[in-house]
Amino acid sequence: MTSSHREPPPAALRAAGTALLVLGLLVIGSGWYGAAGTAKVHEQVPFLLSGGLLGLGLTVAGGVLYLGGWLARIAASVARPGAAPDQEATEFPPADSVPADPTPVVAGRGTRVHRRDCTLIAHREDLRVPHHGEAGLTACRACRPALPPAARRAEPVTHHRDEPRPEAPAVEKEATP
Repeated sequence: MTSSHREPPPAALRAAGTALLVLGLLVIGSGWYGAAGTAKVHEQVPFLLSGGLLGLGLTVAGGVLYLGGWLARIAASVARPGAAPDQEATEFPPADSVPADPTPVVAGRGTRVHRRDCTLIAHREDLRVPHHGEAGLTACRACRPALPPAARRAEPVTHHRDEPRPEAPAVEKEATP
């Protein structure tokens, strides 16, 4: 089911948010100015209510719209990694755009091993194949690559508390005569 509803572009959200922020601050300023013109509290209350609360509401709404536009811009740039942040993404790249490649790689000087087709490192240029004897590497939890035997960390030993630990030899009890 397709919808004809389109979300506003991030630039429109940021512009509307900025306008509401400025308008809210102007309303707060005019309320303060009106309240400052009289010394009587009962004459100041309407200015504070209309100027303060309405201005606060406009400022908060403007801030939310601006934040929404900012987040939409970030989401659009993440959807298309090579695009500039101000360019909007019209669609996500196809899932098969990165060819399936199970070759294990490490990004930069990291210790996490990924498959070459892992989406977490697809944009990285500093990928390297781990050395055969390289120790201390862990597998990515998203793509779960096969690690070479020498690169695997020692698995924690799980045992029952009443059983002797595997690394300590069992001590035999001496029989008493």
